[in-house]
Amino acid sequence: MKMYGLSPCPDCKRAVKTLAEAEIGVDFRDVRSDSMSEDEWAVLLGESGDNLVDRKSQAYRNLNAWMR
Repeated sequence: MKMYGLSPCPDCKRAVKTLAEAEIGVDFRDVRSDSMSEDEWAVLLGESGDNLVDRKSQAYRNLNAWMR
């Protein structure tokens, strides 16, 4: 399973831990340290739309304007 997020995000850490405990392999990608191309973002936005990002989170509010 591919998972995109931010390494310091407590929800991401919890999700990775829960999936590991369920013996589900996770390929986690920190989108801040391993930048994604515009094409990669377009695919994710096309699949998930506005549900892709939790806009109420502190991590989201800390993103620069381009990342938002």
